[in-house]
Amino acid sequence: MGHKCLTTAAWLAIASLGAACSGDDSSNQNTSPQEESGRGGSGGVKASTTSGRGGTGGTNTAGSGSLPRNTAGDSATAGSSSSAQPLAGSGVPAAGRAAPTLNTAGAAAAGTSAGAGRGGASAEAGAGGAQAVVLSDAQIASVLLTADDGEVQQNTLAASKAIAPAARAFAQDLVNMHRAAASRLTTLLTTLNLNAQGNTVTDSLRKDSERIVAKLQDEPSVTFDMAYLQSQIDVHIKVLNLIDQTLLPSAKNEQLRNEIAVVRGEVALHLARARMLAETLNLDVDAGVGGDLDAG
Repeated sequence: MGHKCLTTAAWLAIASLGAACSGDDSSNQNTSPQEESGRGGSGGVKASTTSGRGGTGGTNTAGSGSLPRNTAGDSATAGSSSSAQPLAGSGVPAAGRAAPTLNTAGAAAAGTSAGAGRGGASAEAGAGGAQAVVLSDAQIASVLLTADDGEVQQNTLAASKAIAPAARAFAQDLVNMHRAAASRLTTLLTTLNLNAQGNTVTDSLRKDSERIVAKLQDEPSVTFDMAYLQSQIDVHIKVLNLIDQTLLPSAKNEQLRNEIAVVRGEVALHLARARMLAETLNLDVDAGVGGDLDAG
């Protein structure tokens, strides 16, 4: 019963000491702002990291403090950062907004190389990555003469084998015009003291013409006109593309360039006539809108 002798002051001191020992330890239980990950969206920003990833939705919604700059993280994958500076304050509701960071090492999400052309091709290669063929003036002359010779052979056959009178007349016109073009070019080459020089493009044209002639020779009469006009549409598209993509860009001599321009006009006219004739005769042909240089 000795405790009853304690003074009021002693009891107060004991009570005060007990409260201090059993008080709320919230400072040890609560997570500090430096350790708390943001809960505003998936993958929130940890306030103490200097290399954390930008969140994909929401910033830190609990605790105060400033978000640091991100000097090594990936670029945010959702939303947009409105500032590269730290965001101060507590509980900023910004759903759908990436944590503001200054990304100096992350890769761009969907960027393209500045040095790449369309389709991933290098700028030097151009669209599709194809390198342009460059020919000398002597090689260009060989290409033009070979094209004329092939046209004369194909249309000489058609002039005797075509069924429709209009098809036979068209074929004879092409024979005459290509013979005239070849004669005109031969005269120019003599003036320029230039000898035609064979090349891979010349070889390709010759093989194409031989294939067309062989096919037309074996073509039945009932389908000959359709096969003939289809071949002329295809070959004239090919020659037009060859002129535009190779011959005109390669030619150095001005007189030769002028002759190529004249030939281009004639080839375009022949193509238009072949298409119109096929339509007039109600033949099921592919009129074409372009041409592969390797297509016959």
